[in-house]
Amino acid sequence: YCFCKSFCKISNIALAISVLIFAYFIEFLQYLNFVKWLGLSNNKLANIVIGNSFSWVDILCYTIGIAIVLLVEKIKLNKS
Repeated sequence: YCFCKSFCKISNIALAISVLIFAYFIEFLQYLNFVKWLGLSNNKLANIVIGNSFSWVDILCYTIGIAIVLLVEKIKLNKS
């Protein structure tokens, strides 16, 4: 979120939702064993970038993380 925010002029909500959808998409690829499907099971970089294990806890953590980011952004806006 912060990396994208430093380069893009986009609303906080739109960016947060975009980042969350991206995170969900990567997690979905892990659910499908995408790295194995591509034949890159032995490729360390592919396993690090895409990952290789789906977790509902990750989905929950991504959602909570974005909620915290939006809360911090709202607090920051109210102070200025």
